[in-house]
This record gives sequence, C-alpha cells and structure tokens, in this order.
Amino acid sequence: MLIIKTLMVVGSLVLFSYFFVAAHGRPVEKLGISLVFVGIAFFAIFPTLSDQVANFVGVDRGADLMLYLSTMALLFLSFHLYLRQKKLQSDLQAVVRAIGLLTLREGRGRPPEPDVADHPGDEIPPE
Repeated sequence: MLIIKTLMVVGSLVLFSYFFVAAHGRPVEKLGISLVFVGIAFFAIFPTLSDQVANFVGVDRGADLMLYLSTMALLFLSFHLYLRQKKLQSDLQAVVRAIGLLTLREGRGRPPEPDVADHPGDEIPPE
C-alpha cells in the first residue's frame, strides 16, 4: 500500500507544480485546482479520513465518494471545455469575417487571374 500512496502524493505534487508553472487562469480556478491536488495528496496519506468524510455526507465508502466527486469534476470540465471551444470558434469566425470584409473593401477581393503555367494543358491554342 505504501507504493500507491507514494505514487499518488508524488503525482499530485508533480501535477500541482506543473499547473502553477503553465496555468494562466483566474485565481478562483487556481484555488479550485489547488484544493483538488491537496485533497488527492491528503486522502492518499490518510485514507481512513475519506471514509469518515463519506459517512458524514451519506456515502458508505470513501472510494465511492471519490468516484462520485471525480465523475462530477470530469463532467464539469468537459462542459467547460466545450463552451470555451464554442466561444473560440465564434471569435475565430468573427475575425475571419472581418478580414474578408476588409480585403473586399480594399479591392483585393477578386480572385487572382489563373496562371497558365500552373495548369499545363489548359492553354488556349493560338488562332
């Protein structure tokens, strides 16, 4: 059992440190993620406390509580990332539309003249 505890604590610390180096999120997000990593390490060191917390909230085992919480966290994360992706898609669409309108207003909206050298065999024979 000592190996899994060590892996959980070390893994949690590695992810925690990576998160703080790479994260540029809001302070509330940083606090939430920090609590998750600290909770993982804490319950890995003291697993009997997870059973007590689970019993307090009405769940039989601490492992079941962790499963429920991680499922909810993953669903929240999936929904959050989906909404962020939709916003980025909308922002990109607005930028592309603005560039297209600017290009059209400057008179560069016409397609380029076809270059005969680009399409051999499409040459018009001389009369």
